[in-house]
Amino acid sequence: LSVKDAEARPIRPADLPAVLGLQSWQIQQYRNTTARFSLEDLKRTYERLLTTDYKIKTGEGNPRLLLEQFLLRI
Repeated sequence: LSVKDAEARPIRPADLPAVLGLQSWQIQQYRNTTARFSLEDLKRTYERLLTTDYKIKTGEGNPRLLLEQFLLRI
């Protein structure tokens, strides 16, 4: 998410490793993995993950069922 977000900002590609604290090969790997998703898709999925995590940790549902529901919505 941070790589995709940084790419949307006016940051030179050569500066990304220093800005993100990652190696250039890691950034390339993240780019390859996230290429088919928009930044909004990734943000929405991350929000759903946080909600699922919260529900599991607060006992708001069956952990297995909550995880299955999360995975089916991706």
